[in-house]
Amino acid sequence: MHADRSSQSSNSGSSKLRLMAVLIECSECLIYQEEFYVGNEVRGLSCAHNLLVDCIDDWLRLNVKCP
Repeated sequence: MHADRSSQSSNSGSSKLRLMAVLIECSECLIYQEEFYVGNEVRGLSCAHNLLVDCIDDWLRLNVKCP
């Protein structure tokens, strides 16, 4: 997955990115199993996972660990 890292960072230290390309082996968000598409906004976490912004923001409201 290739993402443009020129986007802003959040208060949690994770960065908000826009996908420039999607690799076959990383084609779904781990939370709701939604497919990634070029242009999706993802959040890069310190564990090196990239997840859809809406999915991970909802997840982190309820959980403290990466899915």
